[in-house]
Amino acid sequence: MMRRILFAITVLAATISTAHAADEQAVEIVIQEHAFHPAALTVHKGTKVVWINRDEYPHSIEGLSSQFHSPDFETGESFTLITDHVGKISYQCGVHPLMKGSIEVTQ
Repeated sequence: MMRRILFAITVLAATISTAHAADEQAVEIVIQEHAFHPAALTVHKGTKVVWINRDEYPHSIEGLSSQFHSPDFETGESFTLITDHVGKISYQCGVHPLMKGSIEVTQ
């Protein structure tokens, strides 16, 4: 129960946007077979990125420069981040560090 509450708080914090809440677009990254699909993508600032776990195992998302860290999320659950800075976001699964991905955020 506590894990679900922490997950909800993290998701809420990650989805709060300042400037582009009404304009935001959403893209999905599917986690399946211990990989991110797509592993690399380019989005505009203000885009909502949603990782959806389609694997049989829990995963988490953590920025390699400590920008963010999600709690573990189970099959069918998701984690959302709104891209609010231009630049490259490199990330990995906190549970399986060999799983890596990147997001290039443009203006």
